[in-house]
Amino acid sequence: MEASVTLTRTRLAAQLREAASAVVEDILVTALVGAHSGRETFETFRNLYRSGQLDSATVEIDTDAIADLTGAGAGPGSAAAFGGLGPAGAGGSPFGAIASMIGQVSRQAGGMDGTGRSRGRGKTKMTVSEARKLLADAEVERFLNSDRVVKEALRAAQEDGIVFIDEIDKIVDTSKGTGGATSSNVSSEGVQRDLLPILEGSVVGTKYGNVSTEHVLFIASGAFHSSKPGDMLAELQGRLPVKVELAGLTADDFYRILTEPQHNMIRQQQVLLATEGVDLHFTDGAVRAVAKAAEEANKLLDNIGARRLHTVLERVLADISFEAPEKVAAAKKTRSSSSEAEADAGKQQGDSSSSSSGSGGSARSKESAASGSSGSGGGELLVKFEVTEEMVEACMKPMLKHIDISKYML
Repeated sequence: MEASVTLTRTRLAAQLREAASAVVEDILVTALVGAHSGRETFETFRNLYRSGQLDSATVEIDTDAIADLTGAGAGPGSAAAFGGLGPAGAGGSPFGAIASMIGQVSRQAGGMDGTGRSRGRGKTKMTVSEARKLLADAEVERFLNSDRVVKEALRAAQEDGIVFIDEIDKIVDTSKGTGGATSSNVSSEGVQRDLLPILEGSVVGTKYGNVSTEHVLFIASGAFHSSKPGDMLAELQGRLPVKVELAGLTADDFYRILTEPQHNMIRQQQVLLATEGVDLHFTDGAVRAVAKAAEEANKLLDNIGARRLHTVLERVLADISFEAPEKVAAAKKTRSSSSEAEADAGKQQGDSSSSSSGSGGSARSKESAASGSSGSGGGELLVKFEVTEEMVEACMKPMLKHIDISKYML
């Protein structure tokens, strides 16, 4: 139900914002041109407003007048709300809904207390762009705080709701009873019986109201390593009539997981090691070797799906992950020594040449030293490390041969 309320609020807010923007547009344009301006002038300013040329213009909101408007029940669209300038035809203006919210916005912006009286000046100035956002948000929020959201969320939960029950095999506990017969654990059977009324269709009480589960779609999943779906209560099996057996992920599936997503696991490892100054690369053969190793590990050990890729990559990159700081430090030291040697060579060449050529050699040596110092700065990738297919196989094959050890490491 909480998810339904959140989705309903988001959907209704998107629908109401367009209507609220139209109302705010009329209010702000009228505030800028005046209540008694002609239609041609009004339309000209409306076009300027829509093009964004009036975003920096300032409108003045009379907070005292708005407090009187909202507190004393003045007519909707009163001209006093905008420093004496109000919508044309204010007596029957359609802006009453949003005008009732301007008092709250103005109290926040203009320093009004809870009684509706100003603690400071009675008028607040703000740009059109600021007023547009505040007033549109206020109008949308006014509708979203009503019972409309709750009613729509209840309807959506009852008619379009989907409940996903993961790891349902955990409540199917089978053990050998007297004479070797299979008997269900009493506690697990009790949980299954508690689920039955909800799946069959019942009324569940929530803080938003009663929700009927008659038309809710229930989807349950489980690995069923130590049990099978047939071990569940017959009544529960009858309420889950469609059974689908999912095949395990293959090496091709793992390869796609490692390459197709924008922020795949290999990319994450590259960015992580880049913070240490390591330029990490995987050959295509290495990626396929990782995928193949993950498939074999799932077959030999527990099948944990794509999560196996995390453990395989962790083992493959263990050495470079721990040695990265030392390798980067050594690369920096080597580069620094090389830069100093180049600088000394340039200086000696400058001393032995003519004064004109010597000045040029000195300039060149300075450029070399400068480039060396800038290159060794933080953030540069100083160590290049390439993972090959042979490296992956050399790391993973010994582990997969010893299942008793690999089950704790993979």
